[in-house]
Amino acid sequence: MDRSLIFVFSIVTSLFTSAVMADDNHKVSSQANVKTSGDAVAMTVGEIKRIDKESARITIKHNELKNLDMPAMTMVFQVKNLSILDQVEVGDQVSFVADSVDGKLVITRLELESDKHVGR
Repeated sequence: MDRSLIFVFSIVTSLFTSAVMADDNHKVSSQANVKTSGDAVAMTVGEIKRIDKESARITIKHNELKNLDMPAMTMVFQVKNLSILDQVEVGDQVSFVADSVDGKLVITRLELESDKHVGR
């Protein structure tokens, strides 16, 4: 591949990524970025965008994940407790904890913003 084409591709990719992340930062709820809840790891606020029961995955648009050093964005997580997927709906505002487990991002705790507790 020509060097100039690689350079242009990398610039376009970088600009696109920055624009998507900036857009996510503005659309995520303006409420508190992180909630503390008796646990050592702070909970992050987000909105459920997609639920995939077949693959045990959930897509969440979230604020910064401080424990994973990740900025606000929309991403897919696996769930530790499959019953979580039956208790939430697309559009629900949630607080959650995600951890890296065997190289995968996994929701280990999730609560509806209405303070209704969901799976542990």
